[in-house]
Amino acid sequence: MSLLRPSFSPETSESSAFRLEFNPTISRASIILLALVGGTVIIPQILTHPQSFPVDFNYLWGAGKMWAQFQSPYSAEYSAFLNEQSILQYEGASVPYFYPPNSILMVAPLGLLSLQSASVAFTLANLAALIASSLLFARITKLIGVSIDLAYPFLLHLGLISAGWYAGKIIFAYNAPMLITYLGVIMVLYSILSQRSWYLIIGLVIVLIKPQIGIALLIQCLLSPSLRRSAFFAVGITGLASIIGLLPGGVIQSLQNFFCNLSVYSGFYANLTEHTSGLGFAIYVFTGHDLSAFLLLSLMIGFILSYIFWLTRKNPASPERDFAFAAFTIAVACVFLPSHNNYLIVFMPVLLWLTRDARPFELFLWIPAIALIMRGWDIAQLATSIEGHSFLFFISTTDTVATFAIFVAVALKIHRQYIVQSPSVPTSSIQS
Repeated sequence: MSLLRPSFSPETSESSAFRLEFNPTISRASIILLALVGGTVIIPQILTHPQSFPVDFNYLWGAGKMWAQFQSPYSAEYSAFLNEQSILQYEGASVPYFYPPNSILMVAPLGLLSLQSASVAFTLANLAALIASSLLFARITKLIGVSIDLAYPFLLHLGLISAGWYAGKIIFAYNAPMLITYLGVIMVLYSILSQRSWYLIIGLVIVLIKPQIGIALLIQCLLSPSLRRSAFFAVGITGLASIIGLLPGGVIQSLQNFFCNLSVYSGFYANLTEHTSGLGFAIYVFTGHDLSAFLLLSLMIGFILSYIFWLTRKNPASPERDFAFAAFTIAVACVFLPSHNNYLIVFMPVLLWLTRDARPFELFLWIPAIALIMRGWDIAQLATSIEGHSFLFFISTTDTVATFAIFVAVALKIHRQYIVQSPSVPTSSIQS
């Protein structure tokens, strides 16, 4: 008895549609086992906080501490403060704060606590975000038409991120905020299907703290008439938070300092073009040219605006359509903008959508691709021992190849469902 087997469903309107059928007993046992293994991976990371070595969280706490004292984290005093606290990762180097001013919503409360207490609190926030995103992932599974006990997609999602995905361990070890950002992505996608606007507003406010994905999703929401009003509310909240975040040090001066900080972002080792994935990495490898993040962002915005606008005009509005276009937008953002491995957990709901009525070639593209992303660290360790390139270079290589493969799979499904098929036939609405 196999865990899963492909089958062709006569019930779908596409005669050659491809569907996966799971052996219930084996797959349920495997999912539960995966979730238990995930617990053994992340629980030790949670119990060991605060970490003695420099972690991502230190920079967030430093910014929160300055905001709590009504000082600007975009000023020179920020690096001096980190150095004074002995939490400066690059000793002797100026470490600017790269997060946008609306991140005050996430980090200012941390500044009210000591480093130790805030580190534990933020670790628990990451754990809560993982559990909440797993719950919403399970609800999305039901909303797209998969008949299954919600406990199983919940445990599958929990297990894949904590045990299957090496980045899950890294997020908890370094107390990085990616799971909180990912919760925002999941909330946006869930709101599209359930048509609950407050999920969309809160989700966009959260995800705009990480503008690489947030800007792309915001554009897609603004292009959809049914999502536009909620998107404007989210923009208003984000704008107000940004102004508050810029007030210490003066709005204009703080904004100038913020853009100056962004101009040196790619100069730090982990942020070099050869250490991030996406289109910029591919161009750098093949041509040696280093494209700026602002150029890549402009290209992404132009691509999304033109393509999604055309698809929106061509197809009648529905929750299913908006969800598909949001999945496509996420894939576009991951291709165009420089990403680290842990950013790519945003592919999880995209892969769920790809599985529904998938064609064999599409599965052939994304299943090996997601395996590459999940275990890229293992491949990089092996490759580094053979070749002379850096560890991060090999992770960027596998991530870029996998990201392009997933993007092609998403684009093929969009083409099949919203370009080849007749747009005159409306899709059914989904009720929450």
